[in-house]
Amino acid sequence: MLNEDVSPSVVRCNFVQNKAAINGGAVSNHGTASPLFSGCVFEGNSAQSGGAADNEITSGSPRYSGCTFRSNRATQGGAAYVHAAFFRGEGGPAFTNCVFTGNTAQQGGALYQSDPVPTTVVGCTFVKNGSDEGRAVRNTFSAGTLRLFDSILWQDTGTPGPEISNEQSRPLVSHCLIQGSGGSGSAWDQDLGQDGGGNLDTDPRFVGLADPDGADNRPATADDGLRLRANSPCVDAGTSEGAAGQDILGVRRPNGAGFDLGAYERGPIPAPGSGVPAPAVGVAAACVLGLACSRRRTRSGSGR
Repeated sequence: MLNEDVSPSVVRCNFVQNKAAINGGAVSNHGTASPLFSGCVFEGNSAQSGGAADNEITSGSPRYSGCTFRSNRATQGGAAYVHAAFFRGEGGPAFTNCVFTGNTAQQGGALYQSDPVPTTVVGCTFVKNGSDEGRAVRNTFSAGTLRLFDSILWQDTGTPGPEISNEQSRPLVSHCLIQGSGGSGSAWDQDLGQDGGGNLDTDPRFVGLADPDGADNRPATADDGLRLRANSPCVDAGTSEGAAGQDILGVRRPNGAGFDLGAYERGPIPAPGSGVPAPAVGVAAACVLGLACSRRRTRSGSGR
């Protein structure tokens, strides 16, 4: 799906086992494109850069809300790639309440950020991604334009090194739980970026880390293993900075004294589907049905 200077709404679609020779195995956003992907699943896609999604924008604001990226692969950015030689204006990509699991790349197991493009990651969970540079995130030549809030980076794998790998970049990290970070304060690993405060380095106490999508093998459902236990240090440990009003399951945020870290907020889970908007008009029917879509490039934003 190529979005070039267009901004479609894509809701509850499955992008499965798509391939691209260069960038964006399932989705590629160019120029001023500001699409919204809500409640979508990107699984088993592959490309040279951005196994699932490529974001090469000049002033656009692609948004991914409540999406699951799993088992995608690429050389750079197993799930997503963000870059632009000349970014101008405001905006930039935003990932909110998303889950990244099982994605792999040589650089940036889940996300590769290159160039000074404002990119925001809020309330996301990164687990069991893999890379030799940046187990979860690789960040290069982007100054301080990458910002992470209320997110969890845990048990991502690869050559010994940090969850976030930076080169000529210092992202802002605030109220995140990151394995090996040392937590906010004097123990903070400066190689990860700027310590924005409220960061943790301790077991997040997931309900079932061994089975991220639960017994039903479906992402974003009530039995997901990446939900938080009642005694999780992630509960009420977040900030309102950029936070959404609900989590990936439609649970209201915040549900307690503060926002929870990661894609899941502890609280009553709405009936299936009630927390996600109905499919938008103009969305490709094959994708709404959850069928694997062929990688056919169009300029309409809805063709497959």
